[in-house]
Amino acid sequence: MTFVDFSGKWVYNRDIILVRRMGEIIMKKGLISTIALGAVVLSIAGAGNAYAFKQQYRGDNGMWIQENNTRWWYQYDNGSYARNTWVKDGGNWYYFYNDGWMAANAWIATGNGWFYVDRSGAMLRNTTTPDGYYVNDRGAWVDPSKSRH
Repeated sequence: MTFVDFSGKWVYNRDIILVRRMGEIIMKKGLISTIALGAVVLSIAGAGNAYAFKQQYRGDNGMWIQENNTRWWYQYDNGSYARNTWVKDGGNWYYFYNDGWMAANAWIATGNGWFYVDRSGAMLRNTTTPDGYYVNDRGAWVDPSKSRH
């Protein structure tokens, strides 16, 4: 039997998991189970041997999903995932590799130039990158040998 109290009190799910509030999870051994509380989903499999903690946040056109506090991916409202593309969300641009993972702390080469995304995955614009290169208001690297003075 499962008890869910959205006021922040304990959630109980067949001796598998106890959740007190977002981000505070106590795991117990058990069978396969998934529990959702607010924007957090936790899946447990194989007598408590495998844990998958997923955070989900609503974006402009889909859902941001992070598994086990690692990398992010973006699922569109139609169920497909961003792959090999830029996604604009909350006024920022984010790049997703072919495997669906969001790029972070990386240079991205496209047909329109080179772009840098920071630790959060957001494209830098009109600034200097951590490795000393200038990107313009579009986020594209400005080659100093081709700039006009």
